[in-house]
Parts: sequence; structure tokens; C-alpha cells
Amino acid sequence: MNRDLAKVETPSLDVPIGVVLDTNAALDLFFWRDPDAGELERLWRAGMIRFLASPPCLGEFAHVLRRSPFADDVRAPPALAAYHATVAVIEPDAPLMHPPLPRCRDRSDQKFLEAALQARVPLLVSRDKALRILGRRRHALPFAILPPGDAGDWLCQRIETSAVPRGHSRVGD
Repeated sequence: MNRDLAKVETPSLDVPIGVVLDTNAALDLFFWRDPDAGELERLWRAGMIRFLASPPCLGEFAHVLRRSPFADDVRAPPALAAYHATVAVIEPDAPLMHPPLPRCRDRSDQKFLEAALQARVPLLVSRDKALRILGRRRHALPFAILPPGDAGDWLCQRIETSAVPRGHSRVGD
């Protein structure tokens, strides 16, 4: 794991930690039920994280599920319904005062960077190699970019660290 990720601030655990999923990560979680996304699902069900998406992110997920090979799969409608029922929609508000985002090679992925910035989340979950490279280079991004399996571990570490009162240590430390 990249050491720069430790510098990303985790919000207070008074509210669930916001997480943005790109389309492939959402497919892993809601359609494929990929075990690599299992920790994310567990954290969501425990109320420790919440998934956020912008309208363009929601639209892309629906578009992907409506085309081949997903369109004829009986899992597509329930996956879309579960995604829409789970994800909180973030609406654009006033422009944020932040350095400009780096440009993605694949312009269709830019919406995920924008959603993560707009939602002020500490984490964008993506299987996309180009997005993860941007995350490693950090480009002054205020959030980490990790694949589903690493994201679950990263979140658990932040949650565990945040749950320890200041001045105290965990058992075994």
C-alpha cells in the first residue's frame, strides 16, 4: 500500500465514511458479488461506510447494465435496484476551491474523480488501472484511489485507528 494514503484524513466516525465507487467496483459489489468487495459490503451493512454517487455515475451504471452482456442476465435488474437503493446521490453545489483535478486518459472516468471531490470523501474505489495510477501519483488529490480488496483493508485500518481514544492504545500495542 502507498504510504501517501496514510495522509488522507478520515472523517469523524460520528457519521459513516463516504465512499465513491466507479462502475466496475459497483459491478463487483452489486452484480458479481465479488469476494474482493465483501469487506466493503460488510462495512456498509455495519453502518461504517456509505456509498455516494453523482447523477452521471448513476447513469453510467444503469447504461452498462442495459447493454450486452448484462442486459440478458437476470441479475441485472436486482443489481440496479440494489445500487439505487444503497447509494446516496450527491448533487453538484458551488464549485469547490481546490486545485484542478488531473485529467483521466479515459474521459469517461473523469466523473468519478469529480464525484469523489464533490462528495468530499476520503476514498474512490476503482478497478481502473489509469485511475489507480492517478491515485498513486497523488496529484494533490484529497482522496485515495484503491481497488475493492485494498479499499476494505484501508477502511478497516482507518476505522480501527479512529475508534481508539486519544491517549490510549489498542490491546497488544
